[in-house]
Parts: sequence; C-alpha cells; structure tokens
Amino acid sequence: MCPQEYLRRQAQAHGISCLMLPETRARTSGMIVSDTHIRLVAACENGMGGTEIWLAKRTSTGWVLGIKQSDVLALLSEPELLCAQVQWPYGLFLLISAHGRVWLFKT
Repeated sequence: MCPQEYLRRQAQAHGISCLMLPETRARTSGMIVSDTHIRLVAACENGMGGTEIWLAKRTSTGWVLGIKQSDVLALLSEPELLCAQVQWPYGLFLLISAHGRVWLFKT
C-alpha cells in the first residue's frame, strides 16, 4: 500500500475531515480530486519543504460530507506555505499549512 493510501485510510478511520501535512517533498503543485478527498499540494523546492492540505469528501462508510472542488480556493502556494479558503456546509474557513506550523482560522 502506498503512503498516500495509508494516510487516506487512517484519516477516514478516525473521522478526520481536514489533514495538513508539512514536509511532503511533493514534486508538483496543484489540486488532486479523488472520490474521497480533495488534496491541495504545494511542491517542494530543491528537495526542501512541500506541504499539503487534505479535505475529506466522504467518510469511510460512504457518507458524503458536503464539500466539493468548487468549495476550495487556493490563495497561496509556496514550498513551505499553503493557504486555502474552504466553504464547508458549517462555515467559511481559511486554512494555512506551513513548514513546521499549522493554523486554522474561521472567517
């Protein structure tokens, strides 16, 4: 099982709807949308940094959490800093995942 699949299963098993991963060493920035998650990725630079924000779309039992790709807006993507605005059914949030730090602000 690949590391991403392991993390996906663990997050679902524990009911985690938002996961922020600093130091991922991702090679390409962008948004990856799967059946279960929306992943925002900020690529590393020269092998340093890389951070991701994972947003759950459904639970391990298949229950839909009400978030879709159009609810997510990446505001800033740098090797050690990723900021996104997310409209969940229960409010608008600003998510910030940074190298060695994670912040969550309700707007």
